[in-house]
Amino acid sequence: MPLTISAVASLSFPRRRESHFVSDAAQQKRDSRLRGNDSIAAIGRLLALVAGIVLMTCATLASAQGLDDPTRPPPSAMSPGSVPVETTSSAPQVQSILVSREHGGRRVAVINGVTVRQGAKFQGAVVERVGETEVVLRRGKSLETLKLFPASADGSPAVKP
Repeated sequence: MPLTISAVASLSFPRRRESHFVSDAAQQKRDSRLRGNDSIAAIGRLLALVAGIVLMTCATLASAQGLDDPTRPPPSAMSPGSVPVETTSSAPQVQSILVSREHGGRRVAVINGVTVRQGAKFQGAVVERVGETEVVLRRGKSLETLKLFPASADGSPAVKP
């Protein structure tokens, strides 16, 4: 009997089916691969968690590590209603002296925070002389010597140069 196209289409050929059952070795290989992917994902999640904890700890320590500002006024001066304390005495005090090494060079002193030169006026007095360790002020006919390192009660310099 000759086969026609309609006869060929109606014939059923056995199809090769994929087996749903995989050999035990192949199954174990696939399972281990999946477990490997799971463990890599778990390690990634663990590292992300540890990194988050470290960052939070660093941020907490950084904010708790505030250093005191050395230029900040004392707490008594910052409290509301506090009365400012007068820190300067009425007597002038030499804080610094700058003397040029050149002949006829500049001689400058800082007295009570004010920079003065030889011959200048300071609180009604004239700066008569600026030496290396003292400044001489003239008020009328009287002379007043201000020492850079005032003597202590026992006569020795309070601060050694």
